[in-house]
Amino acid sequence: MPKADVRNSLPGQRALCAAALACIASVSTTVTASELRVSVSGLNPAEAKTTTRQHRLDAGLAPNDPLYPLQWNLHLAPSASNDPDPIPELGPKHPARIVVAVVDSGFLLMHEDLQFLPGYDFVSNAAVANDGDGRDTDPTDPGDWVDPNTPGCTTRDSSWHGTRVAGVIGASTSNHTGIAAANSQVDLLPVRVTGSCGGFVQDLIDGLRWSAGLPIDGVPDNPHPAQVINLSLGFAGQCPVDLQRAIDEVTLAGAVVVSASTNTAVDLDETPHSPASCNRVLTVGASTRSGRRATYSAYGAAVDLLAPGGDRADGILTTDNAGETTAANGDTYNSHYGTSLAGAHVSAVVAALKAESPELNAWQIRNLLYHSASPLDQAAGCGFLSCGGGLLNAAAALQMLQTGIANDLSVEPQIPLGAANAPTVDPGAGSTVWISLAPLAWIVFRRRRSATQ
Repeated sequence: MPKADVRNSLPGQRALCAAALACIASVSTTVTASELRVSVSGLNPAEAKTTTRQHRLDAGLAPNDPLYPLQWNLHLAPSASNDPDPIPELGPKHPARIVVAVVDSGFLLMHEDLQFLPGYDFVSNAAVANDGDGRDTDPTDPGDWVDPNTPGCTTRDSSWHGTRVAGVIGASTSNHTGIAAANSQVDLLPVRVTGSCGGFVQDLIDGLRWSAGLPIDGVPDNPHPAQVINLSLGFAGQCPVDLQRAIDEVTLAGAVVVSASTNTAVDLDETPHSPASCNRVLTVGASTRSGRRATYSAYGAAVDLLAPGGDRADGILTTDNAGETTAANGDTYNSHYGTSLAGAHVSAVVAALKAESPELNAWQIRNLLYHSASPLDQAAGCGFLSCGGGLLNAAAALQMLQTGIANDLSVEPQIPLGAANAPTVDPGAGSTVWISLAPLAWIVFRRRRSATQ
């Protein structure tokens, strides 16, 4: 699924300088805001601090998690009352467990409603890591708060962003505790790549490759390669060559990369963000409870579909912590909104599709989700091709897969069209469009994506 692809490799053995990112050939004791480009795609800084709410309700519904009745995102959407559940009860139907890597800001590994595989902390700069050291085997989130004395960064409390995203994807379900997950049959792989004030693109690249089981110098091999990689983070600019190369490698290794479209409310065709605008990425925008595109959600031909992200009035209930800087004692649940949470829903559904049919590749899954999505029109905030296929409909995707319809839609034929309609880039930096056996609208969609970026 070709998107923007800009090739800007550097000569010799210098470290990658992605999209004007300062090089990090060695770990320094201080770092400036201009060196940090990757940031989590959760709440805007002004919305980072929220009122902590802990709920413990007696509800006799299945699953038996006490907060499940409050999770509108796992129930029938009001705007699609005649459609299947957009997020059905996936877990009990799919006994196979799929590894989902959450590449994010770190994790509260001891939260009562979360269980993790052994992960890794790829934040290479100790000041950014905020945990006293650089890379190590502990992906715990020490807090990513930013104090007023940090030049160039917005002062904020800790976001606990990775913990929030992980809860949406794979919180322990039917354990009489907390919330239910969009998919209870996943194994969460915690991969930390951002810290205080953001992170480095090279750390993201290494975390992405390690997640899929590819070797990283100086880092033990990952014994649990992920089939799905969730990237609820991003930075402004065209996709850097080395990041695109890493995405290509992990996709060829069998992983599906899911990216949040970012909370920038921009047209990604005109204002690209990475990794949302990279090739071979399943890019997800956010919808509200009413099934409209959320006003904060980035949109455009780079977006493949929307999924529940919520808004200020109706957020997504997930795992959290009450600490403003460092983690507070006690396990917390809270409502938040953002494209991060939308991407998490799609990662959970991708895992369900992989559990149902392990041989599915990234292109086939993208086609399944695109063609099974509930269409959205301009009244829902979605102009021509700006919201991809529409609103995530997991049940329809599973039905399409099980009935064999996917066989007619999901083959990636080897017919390159990029040379005819893609912008010219550096030598050796081919931008290729692949056409599937699909309706004309799908072909137009893919060509517009290439031509506008």
